[in-house]
Amino acid sequence: MHLSPQQILIIAVIAAVGCGLMAGLFFAFSNFVMKALLHQPTESGVRTMQSISAFIQNPIFFVLFFGTNLAAAILAVTAVFRSLNLALSCSWPGPRFVWWARLR
Repeated sequence: MHLSPQQILIIAVIAAVGCGLMAGLFFAFSNFVMKALLHQPTESGVRTMQSISAFIQNPIFFVLFFGTNLAAAILAVTAVFRSLNLALSCSWPGPRFVWWARLR
């Protein structure tokens, strides 16, 4: 799979924005929601968590959660193959030796 620099930039922006949104969601949940649930009676806290679990399962959350992971994985695989191609096409034998040594 060969991606152009423009496609890599678009995927990188999507991954960065997705990571930021997920970080904000986790931050808000751990800092505000969990502390608010601590001050509720046990039965009320359980019902609230069950309600949160039911409403978080929506297409927007799934696209954000799994799409961010997919974008990051695409970038990681692209980076590995691009660096491998660069090392193997280099006229100086140093990078080729480094990749050969890592693969052993």
